[in-house]
Amino acid sequence: MKKLVSLLLVAMMLIVPTMIHAVEAPVDVAVIIKATTSDFWQYVLVGAENYGKEFPDRVNITTYGPPTEADIDQQVSILEDVVSTNPKAIVISSASSDATIPALREAQEKGIVVITIDNRLNEDVYDAFLATNNYVGGGLAAQQMLDSWKELGIEPKGQVGIVNAMAGVQVLTDREQGFRDKMAEIAPEVELLQTRFTDNDMVKSITAAEDLISANENIIGFFGCNNVTGSGVARVISERELKDKIVGIAFDSDPEEINAVQNGDLKALILQDPYGMGYKGKDYTTWARDIKDNPRKDQTYCDRILYIGRHGNDPEVKEMPPASADYSPVPFYREPLESPLDPEVKAKYPLVASNGRLPYYHHSTLRNIPYLRETYPVPELWIDPDAAAERGIVTGDWVNIKSRRCEEQEIIADGIYAKAFVTKGIIPGEVYMERFWNPEFLEEGQDARKSWTMCNWNVLSRREGPHNPVMGTYTLRGVPVQVTKSTKPAGVWCEPEDFKPWMPEYSENTGGGYYA
Repeated sequence: MKKLVSLLLVAMMLIVPTMIHAVEAPVDVAVIIKATTSDFWQYVLVGAENYGKEFPDRVNITTYGPPTEADIDQQVSILEDVVSTNPKAIVISSASSDATIPALREAQEKGIVVITIDNRLNEDVYDAFLATNNYVGGGLAAQQMLDSWKELGIEPKGQVGIVNAMAGVQVLTDREQGFRDKMAEIAPEVELLQTRFTDNDMVKSITAAEDLISANENIIGFFGCNNVTGSGVARVISERELKDKIVGIAFDSDPEEINAVQNGDLKALILQDPYGMGYKGKDYTTWARDIKDNPRKDQTYCDRILYIGRHGNDPEVKEMPPASADYSPVPFYREPLESPLDPEVKAKYPLVASNGRLPYYHHSTLRNIPYLRETYPVPELWIDPDAAAERGIVTGDWVNIKSRRCEEQEIIADGIYAKAFVTKGIIPGEVYMERFWNPEFLEEGQDARKSWTMCNWNVLSRREGPHNPVMGTYTLRGVPVQVTKSTKPAGVWCEPEDFKPWMPEYSENTGGGYYA
């Protein structure tokens, strides 16, 4: 059984867009997490502490937290004590969306910068918020559950149990709601059972899963909203040997959950970036000296960039239509239109191509400098040894690369060309190639179009939607391609003598300058 792990990226969401001045001296930053006994929150602390070690001139970091996420009153008490010490900034993941608000309101009144991470508060008593889009993550969990049912041959018509750590915590509420909404959309015949809350306790999580199985005859799935509930669900599935009958999906990635995925007791994990939360949370606090007193809004600039990206040319009117009015900064994942998961696409274009730029050139410029072209005369296609052997390709062979654009556009019907570089440094099933231009085809008597079609990866990428909603770009990476062994294309310069037409020539003495 294929074990799937989905990644949900962490988004930095500035509630108040600002530009600030450089911090002159280290500031005192208090970091308060939800639970010191949690592997997840320990990763957050490691990220915070490593930031402090990397930038000792910026921050002095002190860390706090209650033993478990259920110790809300203790976290509030810790926060109140921290506020009384007047640090320059507080970075907190609140165990409750309400309980910490009075103390955080007091912190703001005292001029302390408040950075919240992970859990959203029910009142805007913070200067910046750093978090995962948990609603989208819940939707990803539902989709992974449906995909796993298909792999196991389970018809999506049974019951699904939801085991949630705590009621009233917005992070967990969002995950559950995202899961419920997405499941209702993609598997409407599935019955979602009433949520069981477990006070973030392992024993209660195990009991909840066992009770749900005992009380319902047709359970085909479990969703654990965090690491504790996920581990509890996994233990029950393992003990009852139900991994081929019940699909378990959970959030987070403690060691027990990872082992459960490896064993098949959980089919997927929705991952966050706890280290990044801790690290970036501290990065925000470098603003502490000026974030309050020197706000400088950048909304106008952002709107202009968004508008141009979406619509093309900058409008002539001075009043910009608000392109950001319907824009959420939270990242989401969408499978490309040409996906390697599509059997038809994979059969014809089995490799996934990415691309990048070289340090020798800038776009199409500098390509006519003989020294640079002698250093890197033609593009390389990186390919893993198994894929190369399957195609009879070795390092130094010329290869031909085609995508579906070659079927659609006559000008690139023959595909593009590069030299193979066989390496274990590329992920199996993928290839990598630099963007490349060949100005030698601009010489008199040549087909000038070949300057940008012969070796240029860009022509294989899509121009049709969906476009990036922020900048309007289309898919530049992750394009399915086929790669075959080929021969050197005519007209491409490779050897030093090829570049003689571009060599500079001595000029006659103009009479200027200095002479010995």
